[in-house]
Amino acid sequence: MALGWVIDNPHQKLKKLVSDKSVLFFLILYCLHVISLLWSNNFEYAFHDLKIKLPLLILPILIATSEPLNKKELKLVFGVFIAAIFSVSVYGIAKNLLLTSGTLSDHRKLSPFISHIRFALMQNFVLVLLWFIIWDQQLVKEKWIKVLVFTLAIILIMMIVVMKTLSGVVVLACLFGLFVFHLLRQLKSIVFKWTILVFSVSFMFLAVNYFAKSYARYKYQHPYNFSDLPKTTINGNPYTHDTLNLSWENGHPVNLFICESELQSEWNKRSSIYYDSLITKDSEKINRLITFLASKGLTKDSAGVAALTQKEIRAIENGFSSVIYLEEFSFYPRLHELFREIDLYKKERNPNGKSIIQRLYYLEAGWKIFRENLWFGVGVGDIKDAYSDYYERVQSPLIPEKRLRAHNQFLTFLVTFGIVGFIFIMFSQFAPIVQTSKKRKVSDLFLVFFFIGIVSMLNEDTLETQAGVTFYSFFYALLLWGIADNRDHNKLPETSIKT
Repeated sequence: MALGWVIDNPHQKLKKLVSDKSVLFFLILYCLHVISLLWSNNFEYAFHDLKIKLPLLILPILIATSEPLNKKELKLVFGVFIAAIFSVSVYGIAKNLLLTSGTLSDHRKLSPFISHIRFALMQNFVLVLLWFIIWDQQLVKEKWIKVLVFTLAIILIMMIVVMKTLSGVVVLACLFGLFVFHLLRQLKSIVFKWTILVFSVSFMFLAVNYFAKSYARYKYQHPYNFSDLPKTTINGNPYTHDTLNLSWENGHPVNLFICESELQSEWNKRSSIYYDSLITKDSEKINRLITFLASKGLTKDSAGVAALTQKEIRAIENGFSSVIYLEEFSFYPRLHELFREIDLYKKERNPNGKSIIQRLYYLEAGWKIFRENLWFGVGVGDIKDAYSDYYERVQSPLIPEKRLRAHNQFLTFLVTFGIVGFIFIMFSQFAPIVQTSKKRKVSDLFLVFFFIGIVSMLNEDTLETQAGVTFYSFFYALLLWGIADNRDHNKLPETSIKT
């Protein structure tokens, strides 16, 4: 693309660039990163960051000053992107779930090439593209293709759920809300409008009910008579019962019915992994075999280990600590993990290894650094050092490898550029839309994409990674400046429901 741009009349393209205010407004984002070198000290990190964010400079220039895509070319671009995301989704699931018989302990591995959070973002945008293909009569007319696309959309939604990425599910929920709002605007029949509205309210009620039931399931504890616990196993070996420091897993006590000698002996018969390797190396020293047996309501002895299936043995070997996490097509395991993290933090006040709690520490760190550098921020080169200095200064309980940035793009902008720079950045993202809308109608597809981008920035540093910044820059530029129908005919991919 860059080579074609240089060969094909670059002088004329530069003139077009200078005359298009909307593109120049967008380029303020990258230029501000360069300007902030004036008050940065760490130039090595600054140039590293500038290199990652080059798509913010290059892609808008290339796309906005080149010939816009016609419908055939646009279909090709969308088709390749949809095929790529869907193929990688299938590959990730096939490799990590099917080939391991559903015993994958870390669902981030379902995104084999990039961050699972960035990949979930792309999956959601593919859903948007599929939505437009289904409803737009001009983009695709063949009914069998629309049926195929609808099937792919359902499969992709299931894949997002299987990945169990909270940010992906949040974006999916927001898209569902947008879809319902769009249908209510398009439909003319009062009966259909009320049907959609009742369905949507019912769906939200079911979602809230699912969350409440999940929490109740997490909190439920099976009744036990602690005054009459058996003293020995069926083999006559003594049990250990710690009733003073009880912890629970899937409603069953972890600290009761433990016979270490039988556990070790029986486990070593059924697995090639040594028993001692099942104990975590952190301060908690959790034995995942014991917690897994507890989650099934089994005794922690030879009988309990013998009752495990071969799939469950492999799951424990792969890092599973509860039978709950074998529920691959349920979102409850992710909610269980969330509830458990909060409970453990309340008990131990240790944020490490608890993603939600860690994010609160990151937000606190980012906000305090911003308050110390209110107007112009720390500069693009010093943001990493600013966080490191802050964590050391406040003696953060986070271990060094967990001391990360804000996980909020807007707060990252505030920390890096201060209030003044933040205003310019917001201008650079919204002004191109306003400027373009003065000449032609901005497409609904762009607005939905922009909405996804903004939502993702609330809980992630979307523009701080190569994958995120390339995805955002490419589709922002393509959908705002790079489509022939959009640029020349004011025509947009809209739903064409006539009811």
